[in-house]
Amino acid sequence: MDIGTKIRKLRESKGLTQEYMALHLAISQSKYCNIESNKTSIDFEILLKVAALLQTDLKEFIPEKYNFLTFKIITTML
Repeated sequence: MDIGTKIRKLRESKGLTQEYMALHLAISQSKYCNIESNKTSIDFEILLKVAALLQTDLKEFIPEKYNFLTFKIITTML
């Protein structure tokens, strides 16, 4: 499952709207919609904010094909 789909499913499970997410991410609703529909990539800073808003761990969005070591390297860069 791709990142945008994971974000959408988690957002919906928490009862949040795209408008709410866009407002709190300080991006347009259309840009947020494009992220969820995988029409545009999501930069790492926005992904961190998404994880915080959805109260989840960043690793929820890291594709399964990447191992724990790759995730560890990414998170130590923060």
